[in-house]
Amino acid sequence: EKAFCAGGDLHSLYRSMVGYRQAGHQDIRANGYASEFFEVEYRVDHRIHTFPKPVLCWGHGIVMGGGIGLMSGASHRVVSERSKLAFPEITVGLFPDVGGSWLLNRVPEGVGRFLALTGAILSPADAIHAGLADVQLPEASRAEVLEALVQTAWSDSANERSAQLDAVLAAYAATSEPGPLQRNAQAIAAACQGGVLEDMVAAISALPSDDEPWLATAQATMAAGAPGSLRLGFELQRRAEGMSLAEVFRMEYVVALHCAAHG
Repeated sequence: EKAFCAGGDLHSLYRSMVGYRQAGHQDIRANGYASEFFEVEYRVDHRIHTFPKPVLCWGHGIVMGGGIGLMSGASHRVVSERSKLAFPEITVGLFPDVGGSWLLNRVPEGVGRFLALTGAILSPADAIHAGLADVQLPEASRAEVLEALVQTAWSDSANERSAQLDAVLAAYAATSEPGPLQRNAQAIAAACQGGVLEDMVAAISALPSDDEPWLATAQATMAAGAPGSLRLGFELQRRAEGMSLAEVFRMEYVVALHCAAHG
């Protein structure tokens, strides 16, 4: 009830990093836990992205970090009134991984860079606006929706099955008021223009936030976050432009192992 997925097991990952350094390893692949952890995660997420049948992800509650990695590849991504989506890696010294560099590049008007730099939490309406979710459904309708899916006479055609799933979800769809990302969309988009990280950080920091607690929290998170994460998130989105999903996953996997080796 609290979360679809709040992310990976950072405590075990940290312990593996400490062990790697104490052993004096030089090869980033020598951290066996990190190598397997990220490999399984990336392979599963890529499989979801490329799966030939419709995949429904019900992203109720917290959907952050690795949770977004799981959700983003689904063909039908549902949020509820209590969904909170974010890329919080700035707070833990990582970067928006498992396809985050690919996914955030597709957020309109360059706002994906803002989400990577600030770890800002998105409301259901904002998640849909940013292209990170497809439809909002009331959490109370979940059992009824699942029963409707069980009762559906599914077609043999993948395209028709997708349309059938669209129709079931549309019958229960709800709406909510625009969230703070939409309310501040023009100012955030303006701050995210240009190709220099320092300028973008300064512009985001200068956004007026006295009457917008959400934006003030985003600015504070960026200011307190890991500087290396700022640079990685920014640079990986730049390098991911024009790359295929598989190429982005390979790049991020190698970078993740470097993070596990060097901190």
